[in-house]
Amino acid sequence: MKLSTKGVYALEAALLLSLKATEDNRMSIREIADETGLSDRYLEQIFTKLRKSGVVSSERGKQGGYCLALPAEKLTAGSVLRAAEGSLMPVKCLEETKHPECSRTAICPTRPLWKRMEDNISQVVDSISLADLAAAYYHDGYHEMTDYVI
Repeated sequence: MKLSTKGVYALEAALLLSLKATEDNRMSIREIADETGLSDRYLEQIFTKLRKSGVVSSERGKQGGYCLALPAEKLTAGSVLRAAEGSLMPVKCLEETKHPECSRTAICPTRPLWKRMEDNISQVVDSISLADLAAAYYHDGYHEMTDYVI
């Protein structure tokens, strides 16, 4: 399974918000774009999805911008990735709510592999919070290696 840039950038931007933004000190798309080096137009698309999914909250106006909708400890990498990407399932036939169950389910020799992959992917991304990523960011010294300041 390969994540799109939408998922990767959404997680990076959410991590930035967990490090810098608060309910009283929100970040604008322009500030996020400047800090990350990402396109503000692309970030606008991503933040629309994040807002609709309840990952971030926004406020309009001069003091407006974005912040996390929940504490970083309560938001997982999985919730951010699913908000940006949709399903994280490795194959469409596992998405039974969107696609009727495959007619080959009973005889599909590879379905157990796909299900196991999906379970393991979910276990990993749902066990890591934005607070965990922020701690690793500082602990592992990434903040010293980036071109932008977080």
